[in-house]
Amino acid sequence: VDSKLTTLTTHNHQEKEEEKEAEQLADTAVNACLLLSRSEALFDEIAPKFLSSRFSSAFLTQLEPRILADELPSLAPEVMQALVEHFAHSGQLERVEKCVLKLDILSLDLNQLIPLCLRHGLYGALIHIFIRALQDYQTPATLLLVAAATAASTSSTKSTAKTSPSSKKDLLENS
Repeated sequence: VDSKLTTLTTHNHQEKEEEKEAEQLADTAVNACLLLSRSEALFDEIAPKFLSSRFSSAFLTQLEPRILADELPSLAPEVMQALVEHFAHSGQLERVEKCVLKLDILSLDLNQLIPLCLRHGLYGALIHIFIRALQDYQTPATLLLVAAATAASTSSTKSTAKTSPSSKKDLLENS
């Protein structure tokens, strides 16, 4: 048992070291491409290598701070798709929304993002997409009204369910 635990611990330690090295490599590669203004190299050569490996998350997490700092104004569609899937899978959709608000609207896959934003209530990103990309002001307003009505209905249902029958009668008689 001791030797097996030692082997597993060593193997686990090795995986952590490999992940750390992959993060450093991704950081260096992204920085170099940005410093040299070579976004085509980042998306055509480097991104596919990382995205096809088990270290894709190391690469994708390096992109977010650059997007938020306005150092990376657009992404290749397949990289944006991988970024969305990465954050959706890890339950960090608010990070996708922040990136969507910073990125060039032309680099976004609207067919992927609109359903994702609708499904997860990312209304800031939805408004941004509809207004900036589609010049549509009516749809986001409608979506917000529907969301507000749904929230009010849900809230009303919950508070009604919490009120006991005798207190409902008291409320009606006192009003």
